[in-house]
Amino acid sequence: MLKNLLVTYSPCIIVPIDPYEFFDFELPSASVPLLYTYDEALTPYVEWISRLNGTTAGGTTVQLRGSGFVVNATSVTLAGIPCAVNYDEVESYRGLHLCEWDGVDCTGLGVSDDGTSITCLTAPWDYSGDAFDQPVVVSVDEKGHAVNAENVKWSYMNLWSSTTTWGGNEPPIEGDSVVITYGEYIVLDISPPELNLVVVQGTLDFHRDVGDLNFNASYIVLHYGRMIVGTAEDPFATNIATITLVGSRDAYELPVYGAKVCTSVGYVYFGLLP
Repeated sequence: MLKNLLVTYSPCIIVPIDPYEFFDFELPSASVPLLYTYDEALTPYVEWISRLNGTTAGGTTVQLRGSGFVVNATSVTLAGIPCAVNYDEVESYRGLHLCEWDGVDCTGLGVSDDGTSITCLTAPWDYSGDAFDQPVVVSVDEKGHAVNAENVKWSYMNLWSSTTTWGGNEPPIEGDSVVITYGEYIVLDISPPELNLVVVQGTLDFHRDVGDLNFNASYIVLHYGRMIVGTAEDPFATNIATITLVGSRDAYELPVYGAKVCTSVGYVYFGLLP
């Protein structure tokens, strides 16, 4: 119930007007044809990308091949983040210019004279969204965006074994709990020690080409995240990935889920089966 509610009204005056006296409603004749032609020869095209992922720290050299690129008039974004086509566009990571980091090659950036290739340097990921399988956008002045081949995509990722993945610290040790947050894409390239709780909100992808992998944990919770263990296009053809839930019969039970559990509120891919 509303008490002590005071309602006031303000008087208004309604004056009739003729809208045609104040506004021009004349429209151009619809009989005049407007001609617009799509010309495939004028459309830039990206047919190949040198790699499909790079570290979230930036500093990865990426090459694109195709047609219709223009020197000093072409820009590239990977997952919404600019990829430097010239030195002046190169960004910094942790206060240090990317070109000053060991292993980063800033030579050869730009568009080839014949307009068929681009070399750019990635910038750090800003964790603004999902980093997995995101668009590659090449834009050419006065031509617009390029058309991409189906396999031209980009993912910002980090290796499990890399210290930069863990804020400069060593990778998780036995008994640690790990959270892969939304927007993170981590590639498991080593067999980590036995872990306690692993929460995947981003993406955990098992590397296909580093030999057999073992992943042992007491609790694995896929909270609207992805755990990718092979795909139809890139399966575990020769190596083996083994996931083992460890713990005793009287282990602590997570509310709702229980103990010694792998549970999913999201996506999990094992080979061909989603």
